[in-house]
Amino acid sequence: MVKLTCLDFASQWEYVEVSKYPEIGMFVEKLKRLIKENPEKGRPDPILYKGRELRCLKRSVKLELIPRHNAMGFSFITAWYVYDGDNVFIINMDYL
Repeated sequence: MVKLTCLDFASQWEYVEVSKYPEIGMFVEKLKRLIKENPEKGRPDPILYKGRELRCLKRSVKLELIPRHNAMGFSFITAWYVYDGDNVFIINMDYL
């Protein structure tokens, strides 16, 4: 299993969203667990980070059991991360 680290932006997003919607916390933890157990299964999805294109992987988890209107109309929580073989760095998290 790899070491998982959330960068500041992802940690801040998690803190704010779980504070507003505590039931979202279990889905964030599920997403982190899926990434940690099989980081290579993410889909390639480059993002701009500090003005540079970063080769990231993307993984999502469906917001099951929560009515759409409670999650602001979104159905998934998605994380963009970098995997270097030993470590996973979650760069961003957001609703999709």
